[in-house]
Amino acid sequence: MEFLQIFREKLNGKKSAGSWILLAILVGGYLFFFSSQIWMPSSNEYVEPTKLYEVQILEEQQIYVTRWEYSEREKAMQIALELESKSLIDQKLSFEAVERSAGELKVTAVIEQADHIVFYIEDLPDKWKEVSLRVWGEDQDSMIRLYTNIDDVVRADDDLPGRDTVRCEVYRLEGQMEYDTYRISEREEEIASLEEENESLQKRISDLKSAKYPTEEEAQEAGDTVSRAESRIESNNTEIENLRGEIGQLEQRSGNIAQQIEELKAGS
Repeated sequence: MEFLQIFREKLNGKKSAGSWILLAILVGGYLFFFSSQIWMPSSNEYVEPTKLYEVQILEEQQIYVTRWEYSEREKAMQIALELESKSLIDQKLSFEAVERSAGELKVTAVIEQADHIVFYIEDLPDKWKEVSLRVWGEDQDSMIRLYTNIDDVVRADDDLPGRDTVRCEVYRLEGQMEYDTYRISEREEEIASLEEENESLQKRISDLKSAKYPTEEEAQEAGDTVSRAESRIESNNTEIENLRGEIGQLEQRSGNIAQQIEELKAGS
Protein backbone atom coordinates (compact mmCIF):
# COMPACT_ATOMS: atom_id res chain seq x y z
CA MET A 1 0.00 0.00 0.00
CA GLU A 2 1.26 3.47 -0.87
CA PHE A 3 1.16 4.95 2.62
CA LEU A 4 3.20 2.01 4.00
CA GLN A 5 5.84 2.61 1.33
CA ILE A 6 5.97 6.30 2.28
CA PHE A 7 6.31 5.32 5.94
CA ARG A 8 9.22 2.99 5.20
CA GLU A 9 10.96 5.61 3.11
CA LYS A 10 10.52 8.17 5.85
CA LEU A 11 12.13 5.83 8.34
CA ASN A 12 15.04 5.52 5.93
CA GLY A 13 15.37 9.30 5.82
CA LYS A 14 14.32 9.60 2.18
CA LYS A 15 11.20 11.73 2.63
CA SER A 16 10.64 15.32 3.69
CA ALA A 17 8.13 16.72 6.20
CA GLY A 18 5.59 16.88 3.40
CA SER A 19 5.53 13.10 3.37
CA TRP A 20 4.35 13.09 6.96
CA ILE A 21 1.41 15.31 5.97
CA LEU A 22 0.54 13.01 3.09
CA LEU A 23 0.86 10.00 5.38
CA ALA A 24 -1.50 11.57 7.91
CA ILE A 25 -4.08 12.31 5.21
CA LEU A 26 -3.91 8.76 3.86
CA VAL A 27 -4.16 7.14 7.29
CA GLY A 28 -7.02 9.46 8.27
CA GLY A 29 -8.86 8.56 5.08
CA TYR A 30 -8.55 4.83 5.72
CA LEU A 31 -9.69 5.23 9.32
CA PHE A 32 -12.73 7.24 8.22
CA PHE A 33 -13.63 4.66 5.60
CA PHE A 34 -13.54 1.72 8.00
CA SER A 35 -15.19 3.48 10.94
CA SER A 36 -17.81 5.65 9.22
CA GLN A 37 -21.45 4.49 9.45
CA ILE A 38 -21.91 5.90 5.95
CA TRP A 39 -19.92 2.93 4.67
CA MET A 40 -20.71 0.43 7.40
CA PRO A 41 -24.14 1.30 8.85
CA SER A 42 -24.75 -0.79 11.96
CA SER A 43 -28.55 -0.51 11.75
CA ASN A 44 -28.60 -2.45 8.47
CA GLU A 45 -27.68 -5.55 10.45
CA TYR A 46 -30.73 -5.32 12.68
CA VAL A 47 -33.90 -7.28 12.14
CA GLU A 48 -36.99 -5.19 11.39
CA PRO A 49 -39.06 -4.45 14.51
CA THR A 50 -42.51 -5.98 14.79
CA LYS A 51 -45.10 -3.39 13.83
CA LEU A 52 -47.67 -2.34 16.40
CA TYR A 53 -51.14 -3.80 15.83
CA GLU A 54 -49.83 -6.22 13.16
CA VAL A 55 -51.61 -9.53 13.73
CA GLN A 56 -49.48 -12.64 14.35
CA ILE A 57 -51.13 -16.06 14.14
CA LEU A 58 -50.34 -18.64 16.82
CA GLU A 59 -52.48 -21.76 16.57
CA GLU A 60 -56.07 -20.53 17.15
CA GLN A 61 -55.02 -17.15 18.47
CA GLN A 62 -54.39 -13.79 16.90
CA ILE A 63 -51.75 -11.81 18.76
CA TYR A 64 -50.61 -8.23 18.30
CA VAL A 65 -48.37 -5.79 20.14
CA THR A 66 -49.92 -2.54 21.36
CA ARG A 67 -46.94 -1.21 23.34
CA TRP A 68 -43.23 -1.98 23.49
CA GLU A 69 -41.10 0.52 25.42
CA TYR A 70 -37.54 0.63 26.70
CA SER A 71 -36.13 2.48 29.69
CA GLU A 72 -32.40 3.03 29.39
CA ARG A 73 -32.16 4.10 33.04
CA GLU A 74 -33.91 0.95 34.27
CA LYS A 75 -32.27 -1.31 31.65
CA ALA A 76 -35.71 -2.81 31.15
CA MET A 77 -38.62 -3.18 28.70
CA GLN A 78 -42.39 -3.36 29.05
CA ILE A 79 -44.48 -5.09 26.38
CA ALA A 80 -48.28 -5.31 26.09
CA LEU A 81 -49.82 -8.03 23.90
CA GLU A 82 -53.47 -8.42 22.99
CA LEU A 83 -54.85 -11.91 22.28
CA GLU A 84 -57.97 -12.85 20.34
CA SER A 85 -58.84 -16.56 20.37
CA LYS A 86 -61.47 -18.69 18.68
CA SER A 87 -60.84 -21.53 21.11
CA LEU A 88 -63.51 -22.30 23.73
CA ILE A 89 -60.79 -23.18 26.26
CA ASP A 90 -58.01 -20.81 27.31
CA GLN A 91 -54.67 -21.89 25.90
CA LYS A 92 -51.58 -21.74 28.07
CA LEU A 93 -48.68 -19.95 26.40
CA SER A 94 -44.98 -20.17 27.20
CA PHE A 95 -42.39 -17.55 26.37
CA GLU A 96 -38.79 -16.39 26.55
CA ALA A 97 -36.84 -13.24 25.70
CA VAL A 98 -33.47 -13.34 23.96
CA GLU A 99 -30.90 -10.65 23.14
CA ARG A 100 -28.81 -11.27 20.03
CA SER A 101 -25.42 -11.19 21.79
CA ALA A 102 -26.26 -11.72 25.48
CA GLY A 103 -28.62 -14.65 25.00
CA GLU A 104 -31.61 -15.34 27.24
CA LEU A 105 -32.99 -12.45 29.29
CA LYS A 106 -35.06 -12.35 32.45
CA VAL A 107 -38.71 -11.91 31.43
CA THR A 108 -41.85 -11.97 33.59
CA ALA A 109 -45.50 -12.06 32.57
CA VAL A 110 -46.72 -9.58 35.18
CA ILE A 111 -50.30 -9.92 33.93
CA GLU A 112 -51.41 -13.00 31.99
CA GLN A 113 -55.11 -13.06 31.07
CA ALA A 114 -57.02 -14.84 28.32
CA ASP A 115 -57.14 -11.69 26.20
CA HIS A 116 -53.89 -9.90 27.11
CA ILE A 117 -50.40 -10.28 28.56
CA VAL A 118 -48.06 -7.62 29.93
CA PHE A 119 -44.38 -8.58 30.00
CA TYR A 120 -41.46 -7.07 31.89
CA ILE A 121 -37.92 -7.72 30.62
CA GLU A 122 -35.09 -6.62 32.90
CA ASP A 123 -31.31 -6.65 33.26
CA LEU A 124 -30.71 -5.71 29.63
CA PRO A 125 -27.01 -5.40 28.77
CA ASP A 126 -25.68 -1.88 28.28
CA LYS A 127 -24.88 -2.46 24.61
CA TRP A 128 -27.86 -4.54 23.57
CA LYS A 129 -28.78 -4.54 19.88
CA GLU A 130 -31.82 -6.71 19.26
CA VAL A 131 -34.40 -8.35 21.50
CA SER A 132 -36.68 -11.17 20.43
CA LEU A 133 -39.74 -12.14 22.46
CA ARG A 134 -40.65 -15.73 21.59
CA VAL A 135 -44.11 -17.08 22.36
CA TRP A 136 -45.08 -20.76 22.05
CA GLY A 137 -48.50 -22.29 21.75
CA GLU A 138 -49.81 -24.94 24.08
CA ASP A 139 -48.55 -27.84 21.96
CA GLN A 140 -45.04 -26.29 21.74
CA ASP A 141 -44.94 -27.01 17.98
CA SER A 142 -45.80 -23.48 16.89
CA MET A 143 -44.06 -20.26 17.84
CA ILE A 144 -44.06 -16.58 16.92
CA ARG A 145 -41.13 -14.19 17.25
CA LEU A 146 -41.64 -10.54 18.08
CA TYR A 147 -38.71 -8.15 17.64
CA THR A 148 -37.33 -4.75 18.51
CA ASN A 149 -33.89 -3.19 18.08
CA ILE A 150 -31.88 -0.37 19.64
CA ASP A 151 -32.53 2.01 16.73
CA ASP A 152 -36.31 1.63 16.51
CA VAL A 153 -37.50 0.85 20.03
CA VAL A 154 -39.77 3.41 21.69
CA ARG A 155 -38.05 4.98 24.68
CA ALA A 156 -40.26 5.45 27.72
CA ASP A 157 -40.88 9.02 28.90
CA ASP A 158 -41.52 7.89 32.49
CA ASP A 159 -40.60 4.93 34.65
CA LEU A 160 -41.97 1.62 33.39
CA PRO A 161 -44.72 -0.10 35.42
CA GLY A 162 -42.38 -3.02 36.08
CA ARG A 163 -44.08 -5.65 38.23
CA ASP A 164 -46.78 -3.33 39.60
CA THR A 165 -49.94 -5.10 38.43
CA VAL A 166 -52.21 -2.04 38.65
CA ARG A 167 -49.79 0.14 36.71
CA CYS A 168 -49.35 -2.67 34.18
CA GLU A 169 -53.12 -2.89 33.67
CA VAL A 170 -53.26 0.88 33.14
CA TYR A 171 -50.30 0.60 30.76
CA ARG A 172 -52.12 -2.03 28.74
CA LEU A 173 -55.39 -0.07 28.65
CA GLU A 174 -53.55 3.05 27.49
CA GLY A 175 -52.18 0.92 24.66
CA GLN A 176 -55.73 -0.07 23.76
CA MET A 177 -56.75 3.60 23.60
CA GLU A 178 -53.79 4.31 21.31
CA TYR A 179 -54.91 1.40 19.13
CA ASP A 180 -58.43 2.86 18.97
CA THR A 181 -56.96 6.23 17.95
CA TYR A 182 -55.00 4.45 15.22
CA ARG A 183 -58.13 2.67 13.94
CA ILE A 184 -60.13 5.91 14.01
CA SER A 185 -57.46 7.64 11.90
CA GLU A 186 -57.60 4.76 9.39
CA ARG A 187 -61.35 5.16 9.01
CA GLU A 188 -61.08 8.93 8.72
CA GLU A 189 -58.62 8.46 5.87
CA GLU A 190 -61.04 6.06 4.16
CA ILE A 191 -63.86 8.60 4.54
CA ALA A 192 -61.72 11.39 3.09
CA SER A 193 -60.83 9.18 0.12
CA LEU A 194 -64.47 8.27 -0.53
CA GLU A 195 -65.59 11.89 -0.25
CA GLU A 196 -62.88 12.92 -2.71
CA GLU A 197 -64.06 10.23 -5.11
CA ASN A 198 -67.66 11.46 -4.76
CA GLU A 199 -66.61 14.99 -5.65
CA SER A 200 -64.91 13.72 -8.81
CA LEU A 201 -67.94 11.62 -9.70
CA GLN A 202 -70.31 14.54 -9.11
CA LYS A 203 -68.23 16.75 -11.42
CA ARG A 204 -68.29 14.00 -14.05
CA ILE A 205 -72.08 13.77 -13.76
CA SER A 206 -72.45 17.55 -14.16
CA ASP A 207 -70.20 17.57 -17.22
CA LEU A 208 -72.11 14.72 -18.85
CA LYS A 209 -75.52 16.25 -18.14
CA SER A 210 -74.52 19.65 -19.55
CA ALA A 211 -72.91 18.25 -22.72
CA LYS A 212 -74.64 18.22 -26.13
CA TYR A 213 -74.71 14.93 -28.01
CA PRO A 214 -75.03 14.67 -31.81
CA THR A 215 -76.64 11.21 -31.74
CA GLU A 216 -79.17 9.38 -29.62
CA GLU A 217 -76.68 6.56 -29.11
CA GLU A 218 -74.06 8.90 -27.57
CA ALA A 219 -76.70 10.48 -25.35
CA GLN A 220 -77.74 7.02 -24.17
CA GLU A 221 -74.11 6.08 -23.37
CA ALA A 222 -73.72 9.30 -21.37
CA GLY A 223 -76.93 8.55 -19.50
CA ASP A 224 -75.67 5.08 -18.61
CA THR A 225 -72.41 6.56 -17.32
CA VAL A 226 -74.35 9.04 -15.19
CA SER A 227 -76.41 6.19 -13.72
CA ARG A 228 -73.29 4.20 -12.83
CA ALA A 229 -71.66 7.27 -11.27
CA GLU A 230 -74.78 8.02 -9.20
CA SER A 231 -74.90 4.39 -8.05
CA ARG A 232 -71.24 4.60 -7.05
CA ILE A 233 -71.86 7.79 -5.06
CA GLU A 234 -74.76 6.11 -3.25
CA SER A 235 -72.58 3.10 -2.43
CA ASN A 236 -69.78 5.39 -1.18
CA ASN A 237 -72.21 7.32 1.01
CA THR A 238 -73.40 4.07 2.58
CA GLU A 239 -69.80 3.08 3.28
CA ILE A 240 -69.09 6.53 4.74
CA GLU A 241 -72.02 6.16 7.13
CA ASN A 242 -70.80 2.71 8.18
CA LEU A 243 -67.31 4.07 8.83
CA ARG A 244 -68.69 6.97 10.87
CA GLY A 245 -70.65 4.45 12.90
CA GLU A 246 -67.45 2.48 13.55
CA ILE A 247 -65.69 5.67 14.61
CA GLY A 248 -68.51 6.39 17.05
CA GLN A 249 -68.19 2.89 18.53
CA LEU A 250 -64.41 3.26 18.88
CA GLU A 251 -64.80 6.64 20.54
CA GLN A 252 -67.30 5.16 22.98
CA ARG A 253 -64.94 2.24 23.63
CA SER A 254 -62.07 4.63 24.36
CA GLY A 255 -64.33 6.55 26.72
CA ASN A 256 -65.14 3.33 28.61
CA ILE A 257 -61.44 2.44 28.78
CA ALA A 258 -60.60 5.90 30.11
CA GLN A 259 -63.19 5.33 32.86
CA GLN A 260 -61.60 1.95 33.68
CA ILE A 261 -58.21 3.63 33.98
CA GLU A 262 -59.58 6.24 36.38
CA GLU A 263 -61.18 3.53 38.51
CA LEU A 264 -57.94 1.55 38.63
CA LYS A 265 -55.95 4.61 39.65
CA ALA A 266 -58.51 5.57 42.28
CA GLY A 267 -58.45 2.10 43.78
CA SER A 268 -54.69 1.76 43.95
